[in-house]
Amino acid sequence: MQRTVRAFTLERMFVEQDPDPVTPHAGDRPREVLAEAGVLVEDGEGARVETDPDLWSSSLGEGLSGDGPLLQEVDQALADFLRENTVTWCGPEVPGDTFVDSYPGSGGDSFDTHEEYEADIADYVDCGDGG
Repeated sequence: MQRTVRAFTLERMFVEQDPDPVTPHAGDRPREVLAEAGVLVEDGEGARVETDPDLWSSSLGEGLSGDGPLLQEVDQALADFLRENTVTWCGPEVPGDTFVDSYPGSGGDSFDTHEEYEADIADYVDCGDGG
């Protein structure tokens, strides 16, 4: 669950800020890991975050449900990005990792479908109450 909240939050950071200011704060390694995994996609228009794990690199195996070593590196890279950048679009500025840790739906058992779960996360990242 935390992986999804992290990916959605990082995606919003890239929308709210020019990705260039977002990425240097975390260093080169997290950017390389996320690019290799297909989470961070760079094209002619710049960089964007892919939140759909089905579109991530096949080397990650089971997408969001997996827990292999490469996916652990992705989790760490996402955490590094969020720790070093702030959420500025939902009231007072807070560290990205604090924002993710404050997601109220962290129990995850209250959703019948994956779509409901993602909609709740998207609502939270868009400054809603996550519900």
